[in-house]
Amino acid sequence: MLKRDCIFAKQGWYPADETALRETIENYPKSSEKKKALGVLSPHAGYYFSGRCANMVYSSVEIPSRVLVLSVSHSEHFDYLPLYPAGSWITPLGEIEIDEEMNAELLKLDFVRENAQAHSYEHSGELQLPFLKYYGADLKLSIINVGLAPLYLPGETPFETIENFGQGLGNALQKFSEEVLIVASSDMSHETPDARTRKQDKYVREIIEDYEPRELYDVLLKHRITMCGGIPALLMFEATRVLGGKKAEIVEYYTSSDITGEQFGRSVGYLGLRVVK
Repeated sequence: MLKRDCIFAKQGWYPADETALRETIENYPKSSEKKKALGVLSPHAGYYFSGRCANMVYSSVEIPSRVLVLSVSHSEHFDYLPLYPAGSWITPLGEIEIDEEMNAELLKLDFVRENAQAHSYEHSGELQLPFLKYYGADLKLSIINVGLAPLYLPGETPFETIENFGQGLGNALQKFSEEVLIVASSDMSHETPDARTRKQDKYVREIIEDYEPRELYDVLLKHRITMCGGIPALLMFEATRVLGGKKAEIVEYYTSSDITGEQFGRSVGYLGLRVVK
């Protein structure tokens, strides 16, 4: 059985020691309310920057026993959705087993294929897992590393492809009587200076709670917003709509400049969101 190590913890993106990681999570602000959710959007920078936002997201939802993570490939493009095969992912808080039943349903889709290598050096999925393990100790996991051509570069993925893939994921997950949480991993705009990051992110923040995938797609494309996980977010929206989602709610937003105080260097936005019935 494959085991994916927590390689980015060992590189210092977040604590590799269990006690230190628990203390880190416990020291972040938490949401004042918790809801059942079908999907979330959560960032994936080093915890120094994005941990507060991610914790607000995960502390605001109930973590079910099945979770599908949609990470985003920062290094390779794929015209299909690479699924991590049977095995487990290691976190400093313990292993998370791959959900073989959910994998089997996902593999019935003609655009989903097993590919462990696609996950080998990608951080955007790994950084979600400690929060999932902390708040949902008994969960099982399926994880897809989305490498469709991004919307901030020419040659972008057509909306129809995203719509087809997202609705297909939702239809596959309908086979389960228990709830499934879909996690879309994404940071927001990556711009210089911070004022431009906030301007670009404002376009998204103004419409994202409308929960309309086509509207979000058009805004991301029109402004070439450097939201790295824009397509995972769109896939999550499409899939959760199939599963009965009715509303998207922003639970947190800030930029890296709020952490560093630097206004004129490269700034990244972090937005946390949940989708509920």
